[in-house]
Amino acid sequence: GITLGSGLLGPLGDRYGRKTVLVISMIATGAFTACTALARSPAEFVAWRLLTGLALGAGLPNCAALTSEFAPLKQRSLLVGMINIASPLGAFSAGFIAPPVLDAFGWRGTFLIGGGAPLLIGLLVLMLVPESLKFLMIRRPADPRIGRTLRRLAPEIDPAAVVVPSVPTARRASPLALLGIDYRSRTLLLWAM
Repeated sequence: GITLGSGLLGPLGDRYGRKTVLVISMIATGAFTACTALARSPAEFVAWRLLTGLALGAGLPNCAALTSEFAPLKQRSLLVGMINIASPLGAFSAGFIAPPVLDAFGWRGTFLIGGGAPLLIGLLVLMLVPESLKFLMIRRPADPRIGRTLRRLAPEIDPAAVVVPSVPTARRASPLALLGIDYRSRTLLLWAM
């Protein structure tokens, strides 16, 4: 689910906004996790977990993109790396947290409690995190959030003086182009990993 969500739903951030997709992703992750507690059969359980993975997968690349965009240049690699290990670290930590929660609330309680954290994260992102400046400048150049965000990040820059770069229209290419001479070695290396 996470793999499919990252590949199929993650790019929606380029169309609708990274923050928007991240908020929706976190709320959906929390809701689907909590709904897992309602499963009445193994098939329902698997379906809720798949939906949870799809929603979480949609948020991961958008979280990494926002982090990369707003992180100070000197710490960008470290912070993006930390974002990328947060999900597996959370899964690892759940193994230590789950036993006492299982004892106290049963298996259904673990999913109800586990659904609360992403809902809280989604609300915090909604209230505290600005939308991607790159997204706003390319997709919505007249959006007043550009000026507000620039004033917070770089008060010395006059938002009115910022020139929005024109984005060239990308031409469509066949996925087979990834196996062309220019990209073959990198493509095969990434696929092998």
